[in-house]
Amino acid sequence: MKTNELIRKRREDLHLTLEQIGNYVGVGKSTVKKWESGFISNLRRDKLAKLAEILQISPLELIYDEIPYNDRLELSLTEQQLIINYRKADNLDKEMVHRILHIEEKENTITTTA
Repeated sequence: MKTNELIRKRREDLHLTLEQIGNYVGVGKSTVKKWESGFISNLRRDKLAKLAEILQISPLELIYDEIPYNDRLELSLTEQQLIINYRKADNLDKEMVHRILHIEEKENTITTTA
């Protein structure tokens, strides 16, 4: 799915208007329409982050449009924040998370024992 198609699909899935998206991101609804039509394909970093936030997707999904939509792992904002915090954690904290969630890491593979 192309980025412009993803923007439209997520907006429609979330029952948002062009105006609501534009207001949240800080652009006019005509700009959102141009993103959806593919007329504007390069989004500024600050706009990309806000757009991803309101569409409840990762900003990477707006950058890498060769990933089929059905293969995308949909994460809630809470789940995304957990991943961000996990990546910032030191090894001791990561080990604690692994113990709590019963995760064993073995040579680039992860298994759960719960």
